[in-house]
Amino acid sequence: MTRPLSLSFTALCVFKCLSCTAQAQELVPIFQLSAEETAKVSHLTQDVKNAHQRFDKAATAWRMFQQTYQAAHPDLANVQFTSDFRLAFTSQNSSSALDAEGQLITPVELTAEEQQQLKAKHREMTESQQSLRQAQQNWLDYQNELVADHFPSGKEGAVLTLSSGKQFVISYPWSNGLAFTPDFRFAVPRTH
Repeated sequence: MTRPLSLSFTALCVFKCLSCTAQAQELVPIFQLSAEETAKVSHLTQDVKNAHQRFDKAATAWRMFQQTYQAAHPDLANVQFTSDFRLAFTSQNSSSALDAEGQLITPVELTAEEQQQLKAKHREMTESQQSLRQAQQNWLDYQNELVADHFPSGKEGAVLTLSSGKQFVISYPWSNGLAFTPDFRFAVPRTH
């Protein structure tokens, strides 16, 4: 009699534990992109990737210039360049280097070739950074447009403003952005 009772008790415990852990998983909303939307998402993704590569290349070139210049001028620790591209300098940090007006710097005049290189590196850094920001903004705007096109603007949620100034409300979970399948045919809300 105790054996069937213990089996019944064990079965009841197992059933109870399974029912606790076997709750329904929360389903994630999804939508399918049209062929045109898929093509645009693919294009914008490539634009962001290209902009990242350009910026990384420009940042590497800038660091290489600075390191090369630093190596050629070991007396200039933590070298900096002036905005007119004419001087390189380092701050003198000792208290004896201070005068009535403040901190002194040790300037070194750049050669014409160094000025030209510095201008070119700086211009490429600036342009590539702007290009990356624009590509990222275009990508973010299009994701928000996709959500707005596929789900009517609600009254509750995140108020988003596109670069164009157009505003709409995106409800949770779509307000976190989108995650796409590798072929860009389906999108789900991105989780943070």
